[in-house]
Amino acid sequence: MKEYTAIIFDLDGTLLDTSEGIYNAVRSTEKIMHFTPVDDTTLPEYVGPPTLFSYKKHYDIDDDTAKRAVVHHRKYQSEQGVKEARPYDGMPDLLAMLKESGHKLGVATLKRQDITEATLEAANMLHCFDSVRGIDMAESLTKSDIINLVLEDLSVKPENAVLIGDSAYDAIGAGQSRVDFIGVEYGFGFKNAREIEDYRPVFIAHFVDDLIQFFDHC
Repeated sequence: MKEYTAIIFDLDGTLLDTSEGIYNAVRSTEKIMHFTPVDDTTLPEYVGPPTLFSYKKHYDIDDDTAKRAVVHHRKYQSEQGVKEARPYDGMPDLLAMLKESGHKLGVATLKRQDITEATLEAANMLHCFDSVRGIDMAESLTKSDIINLVLEDLSVKPENAVLIGDSAYDAIGAGQSRVDFIGVEYGFGFKNAREIEDYRPVFIAHFVDDLIQFFDHC
């Protein structure tokens, strides 16, 4: 089995269940902006993609209105949402195991940098990572761009790293950055293992315990 120097994690739906804070941010923004609320079944689509993209997708609004909505969304996230994220069962154990075995750990997320750091700090996980990279203020970075920044921070070549994520954004970004991909089924992006298989992952995890078992043999 291949040995990896660096393990890179997506944040939303992979490291942490951030859905409560994101859903609440959407509902708060809808009230402030007087948007017609989306159906509850649509809310999971806000977990993972860039925030600006999500607001432009789900409301009949122009770019300027979407940007104003994002300001309100992020205000809620930075003040309240960072406190509403919860680690998935077993994740602290996985991170401790990987650190003890000498792996370099990184986070690559499409969440804004400052909110990413605050969210991880509130979950008592920030100290676990050697590199944490989020999106820039203009949301101009792609997932691949962010992965590449983590690789640079860690001084690791793509062939020695693997990205763990729960969405097509993660899988595509990993492919563009030439790093291996592990898909998780417990998050929000992939509906089932078949969707993950389309991206040729090196492994599919249904639960965090599956990741523990996988890396225990690496």
